[in-house]
Amino acid sequence: MNIPGLRNLLVKILRDYELLVQMQRGSLQVTEADSNQLFAKYLSNCKRSIFIDLDQYCVVCRIALLQREKSTDCRHTTCDIIVYGCGHPVHTRCLHIPRSDKRTTTESRCPLCFGLHLYGKR
Repeated sequence: MNIPGLRNLLVKILRDYELLVQMQRGSLQVTEADSNQLFAKYLSNCKRSIFIDLDQYCVVCRIALLQREKSTDCRHTTCDIIVYGCGHPVHTRCLHIPRSDKRTTTESRCPLCFGLHLYGKR
């Protein structure tokens, strides 16, 4: 059985497929390069230090993070502080998280950016 133009059509299909594969490879290389660049930027941001001065307040209780003198509210005098990636600082005690769950607290979301109701405050 002889189909006119079949050979030319098959050659065209194979060339189109080869072009598609080459485009996918190129796209993959660009995506990998972008991914590597973004990951390197993320790592450098994770390593940078965060400055906390005496004028900064906890976004939940609005009490100063650092005390010049002993505070009358002794609940926050020796409290750990979490600074989320967005830059918002919070006393760990303001999150109402048991001491055993502190690791998951540091990996969770900022109460100001994602709503204070998530942490029992309104």
